[in-house]
Amino acid sequence: MALVALGVMLALVGEGQRPLVVMCPGAGEAAAVALVARTPEGELSAREAGATALLGELLTLRMSRALASEAALLARALPAQRGIEVGFEPDYLAVTVAVVRKALPEAVDFLRRWAVETPLDAADFDEARERVLKRRDTWAAGVVEHTAELMVQVLSGGRYGWPLYGTPESLRALGVERIAELWRKMLAAGNVCVSLEGAGETPDERLTEAMAALTGALPQGEQAEASPQLSRRPRGGAKVEDNPNVGRASLVVGFAVEPYGRRGYWAARVLREMLAGPSGALMRDRPLAAKLGLILPDRPTWRDWPLQVLGIEVSGHPYLAIHAVTDPAAVHVAAEGIVGHVRAVAEGKITGAELDRARRRAVNQWARETARVTDRAVLRGVAALLGEELPDPKQVATLLASLRKSELQAAAQDMLKAVAMGVQMPRD
Repeated sequence: MALVALGVMLALVGEGQRPLVVMCPGAGEAAAVALVARTPEGELSAREAGATALLGELLTLRMSRALASEAALLARALPAQRGIEVGFEPDYLAVTVAVVRKALPEAVDFLRRWAVETPLDAADFDEARERVLKRRDTWAAGVVEHTAELMVQVLSGGRYGWPLYGTPESLRALGVERIAELWRKMLAAGNVCVSLEGAGETPDERLTEAMAALTGALPQGEQAEASPQLSRRPRGGAKVEDNPNVGRASLVVGFAVEPYGRRGYWAARVLREMLAGPSGALMRDRPLAAKLGLILPDRPTWRDWPLQVLGIEVSGHPYLAIHAVTDPAAVHVAAEGIVGHVRAVAEGKITGAELDRARRRAVNQWARETARVTDRAVLRGVAALLGEELPDPKQVATLLASLRKSELQAAAQDMLKAVAMGVQMPRD
């Protein structure tokens, strides 16, 4: 995998595989180190849904307890701004430690000891599982996430989209040995990027040594290929499930987006902003909302609108998805209306004012997504694993200004080649 130039880039070579390391000088005193580990394709099946969530909770527990037990030692290294975060998506897990700039070497050492070198064991496993089961209840009550997962299962032909928090049965069937095996495979050098924000223009000797120790501790394994993109083999159709806990139908209509880093990806983000927000096409489409069979407030805000556009992720398989709350009898009407808005873009029904607004909103959205130092560290690592860079908002603004109307039309036309739907229906 080619390394890319991002601020300061450092390649640390161990025996065999080459870990991917990205360093960015950063601004101010805030700094962070993120270890981003990719889930090898095909490693998990529906029977093991929730394994990544269980792994993430186990890592969170052990690192939090290690921090508490080493409070005297780490007080200087992790001052008031300290923070440990473990986040995950279907295709990766990221562990971040946020510190002040001068404490980066200590943060890297802490990450090495407690996320890489110390083997996972059964000490915290039962508590981690119970925490995930409780968190799953909150996740399930949100409705939108699972409806989107149903859509992704259709769009990916069943390769992705298993419930991120699993099922009670899948979570109880998983043992600590399987979770430890999964983590070893994810940590294999070909699957990992170590990303630092705030490393300075020239990393000092302590940081260089800490990074060498961290990357040297990663287990060796076969180089993993980047996850296949949904846009290569998108599928159409719908997957429907009953949900006795919802009073209205929950619908997600999804479209494959070009891989992150390509111009079509950024065109899709602009198209998203044409649909989203208080002045977006979906909020303005009062006739469609009137057909959903809902009682709408007299003065609804866009946040309460029954049609909402989900975010487009930095991912190996991005997609654009729109969620609708509707009467069960109006599901097809809602789907046709949503598809109609994408078709309008494909047909070039875009005004200059709409395009300018969408570009501004897309830049602002990117600025929000990359504002936190920990988020930048993670996204920079994900992008590097995909062989791409993470641009700053000014670079994004320049890129989006160069996007032609015809490119937005082409992106919309590609999306319409396969329309996937996930539906949760109420049940009496």
